[in-house]
Amino acid sequence: MSQSPPLAKIDREKVCPFLLKIYTQVGRHHSVNEYQNNTHPPIQDELPIYTWKDATLGEIALLVQEVVPEARHADAHLTFRLIYLDTVSGRHQQTEIGQVINAEESKSQSKTLEDCRFMIGDYLDVAVHMGDPRSSYGDGGHGTDRYQGRRNGGGFSFRHRGRGGRRF
Repeated sequence: MSQSPPLAKIDREKVCPFLLKIYTQVGRHHSVNEYQNNTHPPIQDELPIYTWKDATLGEIALLVQEVVPEARHADAHLTFRLIYLDTVSGRHQQTEIGQVINAEESKSQSKTLEDCRFMIGDYLDVAVHMGDPRSSYGDGGHGTDRYQGRRNGGGFSFRHRGRGGRRF
């Protein structure tokens, strides 16, 4: 399986950031059903930030810690889910993308949004958990392939997006 080329370094002084909507909750993730009605995602838990595709989960965790007091606790760990619109079914889907543990380094800390296959318009759902991270996050950050095999080598086939199968 071929990997996508590494992300070019983004000059954050010259490149305009995009709006990322993060939804946080203590103890659990939001249900994907809460995202199905585009006009009513869980707005009371919304944390809008401006960022770039080279932002890491560790950087995003620091921003969440500024707003969610429980996330600052030494025993806290944050689990991340990518919420995206599946263009085949027309419904929002979710995939686990990693976790950041306050008390220790985690391999997910350095994952970028680009590494997670984030596309502008997707959401992040962040749950703040307390205690042993292995008990509440089964796969340790190895989310499933959000494209379910629809990636084609170095390009992406847009046949599922109604663009006539063009490859980029």
